[in-house]
Amino acid sequence: MGLFSWLFPNPETRLARARALVDEGHPAAALDEVAKLDGPEADGVRRVARAALAQINLDAAISWAEAGDPERVRAHLELAQDYLDGSDAPLRTASNTVRALFAKHEAAAAAAAREKERRIFGDIGGAVPDFGDEDDARANRIALMVEGYPETLRPGLAGLGAAFADAVLALDDNKPDVALLALLALPDDAAPVQYERGRCALALGDPAAAARAFQTAAIRAGGDFNGPNGHTAVLRAECLASTGRIPEAVTVLRHARATEPDVGGLLYAHLLYGTRALPEAEQVIRDLIRKHPKESQLHLLLARVRRAGGHLVPAMRALEVALESSCEHPGGKCGTRPPDAAVVRLLAGSYLEAGTDQARATELLDMLERLPAPPASWEDAWLDAWVAWRSGAADGMDRLRAALAAAPPEERARLPQIEAAARA
Repeated sequence: MGLFSWLFPNPETRLARARALVDEGHPAAALDEVAKLDGPEADGVRRVARAALAQINLDAAISWAEAGDPERVRAHLELAQDYLDGSDAPLRTASNTVRALFAKHEAAAAAAAREKERRIFGDIGGAVPDFGDEDDARANRIALMVEGYPETLRPGLAGLGAAFADAVLALDDNKPDVALLALLALPDDAAPVQYERGRCALALGDPAAAARAFQTAAIRAGGDFNGPNGHTAVLRAECLASTGRIPEAVTVLRHARATEPDVGGLLYAHLLYGTRALPEAEQVIRDLIRKHPKESQLHLLLARVRRAGGHLVPAMRALEVALESSCEHPGGKCGTRPPDAAVVRLLAGSYLEAGTDQARATELLDMLERLPAPPASWEDAWLDAWVAWRSGAADGMDRLRAALAAAPPEERARLPQIEAAARA
């Protein structure tokens, strides 16, 4: 009888379970237990469980306010409001606490900005003059630029004077031609000058010249460094990759990561993927996912790497994890971000290709219809072709071949595998 009542609990058993779950701190599970029960006792459990869920979200909102994350605060307050059943007193109290915490953050940020300005202007030996009240915005921009350079390079900025500051501000104001003329008049052996010349070259559409300037900046500084607008190794690798010199870009980042293991992680993974260094690419991506488990783009890239290696099922697992990570909230409500449409598109097509779970494929296609359209890609035609093929269209295979003709090389190489899957 004990086993039977566990498998097929009566209302009294469900009520007892629900009360125990509330006492143990599992109000969402308690709501599930009484979902189909009527009567005042079930209503009482529901009220207590919903109040507990509301408090969980109010506590979470305050915690995220302490961390300075307004988006998560808003999400948790909205969830709490859903559970409060018309009682807004707890919500008002929590909202007041949240406002006080954000006011505290703003005051701390303002104080830090004032201290940063004082410290930076002192660090560069008076190279930045006192611009007066009317030039506070300009002074702050220069202070931020100076702070962006490593401490070892900041003293040298004093010798470059106002001409260097004016050039950087002109570049930031989208006047790279004006900035470059000023920078060409400054010493060639100054690492910051070479760094900003590289930025000018990039803005003027010359990535090859930019790569040379970033390399010279690193040499003058005694090694790659993280500047105000990016790490020299990453900037150089991006420039090299944009001109088709991908193996050189990989070498640049591999050398930099020997001493700074986190440099350019996502770019490095993309470059490894592009050069078919798939095992190393997967390892880099897995390391990134451990640090940023909810970044769907990392799971999407991992899936692409696995697909390129012919591992369709592991690729699908990575995509499923990407979807799960965007819908984890108390009470089963979706999180602050909707599912990534690009993830849903690739996962739906993968299920159609695998031919193992057409119900899941249909579910994903329905989900995709409700999401904002992902960026246009060859995958749009590829997905449509798979839908046509699995629906029995006579031209489905021709459409698959046409879609793959516009795909990246690693996907085109999978054509024999895809044809075999389609005919299975």
